[in-house]
Amino acid sequence: SLPTERNKYIRALKMLNPVAHYRLHRALSRFKPALVHIFNSEGYPWSISVAIWCKINRTPMVLTLHDPEPHPGSLLAALNEKFGRFTAVRATLLHVLYKKFKEPVERAYDKPVFAADPVSISRFYLVHRTEGVPREKMVLQFGRLEYYKGIDYLVEAASWLPNDLQVIIAGPGTLTA
Repeated sequence: SLPTERNKYIRALKMLNPVAHYRLHRALSRFKPALVHIFNSEGYPWSISVAIWCKINRTPMVLTLHDPEPHPGSLLAALNEKFGRFTAVRATLLHVLYKKFKEPVERAYDKPVFAADPVSISRFYLVHRTEGVPREKMVLQFGRLEYYKGIDYLVEAASWLPNDLQVIIAGPGTLTA
C-alpha cells in the first residue's frame, strides 16, 4: 500500500510528483515481487507507474477492476476509465468482482479475465449480535454519496415506507438539494 494524504488536493499533487514515482520504482526493484496485484484505482498515476514498471521488468500483474463501467455523470470516473485502459492493457490478468462483467471486459481488453462474485461478509457483523438488545427499524444506504447510486429513488421510496421505519443515508461525499 502507498501512504496518502487526507487532503484530496495534497494527495493529487503527491500522486503526480515524479520523485514519488521514482521512489516507487526503486522500492519495487529492491523488493523484486514475483507478481503485482493492483486492487482498483487502475487509472491513478501510481497504478500507471506500477504498470510501466511491471512491463519493463517483465513482472506479471493482476489488475482488479472495481467497476469497469464508468459511473454516469462522474468526471473522475470517466478519467479513471480512460487512464485505466493504459494500466489494463499492460495487465497479465484482469479480475472483476462480478461475473456479469467478465465477457464485456474480455471483449474490451482481449485478455484473460477472472470473475468472482463477492462473498457475504455478514458473519463479521453477526458475531456482535446480542440477544435482548432492541433492534432499530431502519433502512441503511451506505457508500459514497453519488447521484448514480439512485439516492433520489431511495428518498422518494421512503415516503411509502411505514412511519416507524427510519431511513439513513451514510457515506463520504455530498448530496445536492
